[in-house]
Amino acid sequence: MRALGALGDRGGIDQEFARLRQALADERGAGPQRESRRAYDEALEAVAAAGKEAPAAGQPARRAPRRGADAAMR
Repeated sequence: MRALGALGDRGGIDQEFARLRQALADERGAGPQRESRRAYDEALEAVAAAGKEAPAAGQPARRAPRRGADAAMR
């Protein structure tokens, strides 16, 4: 989840936490422990702090404008 947070993938964070929660419920009849919830919260905070979020699945990523020699080739 932290890696997904660093990428700005809010949807991926939510999916991964839901997958974890379901696996724990199925296998142990329990929910995520405090450390897992903290990792989830920290990942969400990383997305918010960076002010970025990955595009939704199926949506193209925005490209940065080209500069220098690359821009001249356009």
